[in-house]
Amino acid sequence: VLQQQPDDRRVLGLAGLPDSCPPDLAHVWSDVESAVVGGDLEAARRWLEGRGGGTTPSGDDLLAGLLLVDATAHRGIDAERRRVELAARARTTDLSRAFLHWAARGASIAPVHDVIDAAADGPVDRLRNAAAKVRRIGSASGTSLLAGLASGARAAHWPAL
Repeated sequence: VLQQQPDDRRVLGLAGLPDSCPPDLAHVWSDVESAVVGGDLEAARRWLEGRGGGTTPSGDDLLAGLLLVDATAHRGIDAERRRVELAARARTTDLSRAFLHWAARGASIAPVHDVIDAAADGPVDRLRNAAAKVRRIGSASGTSLLAGLASGARAAHWPAL
């Protein structure tokens, strides 16, 4: 079960983001959602790795969002090590694998951290504005990343990796 810190509202706030399916992942979306709802991040990785278009495929961007939620909810060296190992197994481009590695460690680009921070302690407008900035990243990267954050936060019951 996701074990949030009593004062950690980030995951709960992220659950309010829209998690619409990126169009290029429509053919696997129900399988991804089943994996996420079932708490199986490893299966979600297999369904998402390397799929979709873009310099960082949209499946990898969505997976990065899932990893960031898990890193937000499950702190500690063992949980981080397991996420990093999962990211290293992703069959994708070197650039995407590096992005996944940092997401597994809880790190991303500044606009994504603005969304996570706004989810914790900002008014709704702050979260909406931060999400709009992320949505504009790449052709689908930002939208896919937000979908991963939202899906992961809504299914916030999966066990630590």
